[in-house]
Amino acid sequence: MVALIDALNETKATVEITYSRYIMSAAATVWLHFLLRATTNVQSLMPKKPGVVMYHRPRKTQGDYLCFADEVKDDHPLKGPLAKQMKIFDDLFETMYLAFLRVGPDGQLRDEPAESMVHEPDGLTYRHWVMRLRDCYYGNQDCLIPV
Repeated sequence: MVALIDALNETKATVEITYSRYIMSAAATVWLHFLLRATTNVQSLMPKKPGVVMYHRPRKTQGDYLCFADEVKDDHPLKGPLAKQMKIFDDLFETMYLAFLRVGPDGQLRDEPAESMVHEPDGLTYRHWVMRLRDCYYGNQDCLIPV
């Protein structure tokens, strides 16, 4: 996936990336990368119908078990490569997170919303969905993002 992003960044061809309804994991990362960091040659297009992007931190799997870089002991030989990979994903997530905060549901720029609000009629505290998305991502969970 990283090699594909590098190759697309270096191509002289005109490339448009899109998907239909659902995109996940490595494909979602490639699409999000060029949605947030379009180049003169490569851009991601929005799907023609509402869709869902599933994005998550990189992981290694063994059957039903998952391992994330932040769970690997510091002296393990795979710690460095996994941490480097995780930084790529985390940096992309932070770019997306800030974009979600700055653009309202109507597509217009706005001031960054408060993390939470108290709704006077019921007295409950509500957290903004983007803040919960961030908790989900850094909790090593799959994030479902409506597009």
